[in-house]
Amino acid sequence: MRAVRNTERGIEVVQVDDPVDDAAGGVVVDVRSVGICGSDLHLLSFGPMPVTLGHEFAGVLDDGTPVAVDPNVPCGECDQCLGGSAHRCRTGAQRVLGVGSDGGMADAVIARAASLVPLPDGLRLEDACLVEPLGVAAHGVRLAGLTGGERVAVVGAGSIGLAAVAASRPHAGDLDLVARHDAQRAAGERLGSGSTNGEYDVVFECAGTESALATAVALCRPGGLVLFL
Repeated sequence: MRAVRNTERGIEVVQVDDPVDDAAGGVVVDVRSVGICGSDLHLLSFGPMPVTLGHEFAGVLDDGTPVAVDPNVPCGECDQCLGGSAHRCRTGAQRVLGVGSDGGMADAVIARAASLVPLPDGLRLEDACLVEPLGVAAHGVRLAGLTGGERVAVVGAGSIGLAAVAASRPHAGDLDLVARHDAQRAAGERLGSGSTNGEYDVVFECAGTESALATAVALCRPGGLVLFL
């Protein structure tokens, strides 16, 4: 089957063996959509990798069930896993799909049965690769503890920033977005955000740059919260 890998010659579509169900609980997913994360672009700077890229993806099982996939593969044995924080597994990065093991930029991929998230009716598979970044944003909103009516700003309008706008909208009073590009700004407006003005109770920093951090701190009121997504 086809797979996207970073080789000695750069990014290539290569032929690899088809995945098969395994006794350890691995299930084959026929991939239908994949997102390109900023983390994928950072990985390219590490040079050639022996695994297939892609940790934001969705597909179908052999029985036709549409699923999104949690790319994390926790050990289940460290203090973080045993304490209920498997997403912070101490060795998990070694096994994350698309980072430490084969990911979703392929015709098919094997994933843990426990990592499969059945999709609701009406969610297109073409859009379902956004489930993973939306999960990041929803988790951040929970951590922020929004109770309703707070002034919220989002700095950065890539997929994570726009997901943060969508996840915050049901809880925020004022909800504004700092975007670099007109298309991003327009997308944010369709999701319910405006332009920043004044100070904010909660600021989500979603770009990961020094300038975004400085902007987030400047927008946050004294005693407010800056949360890094």
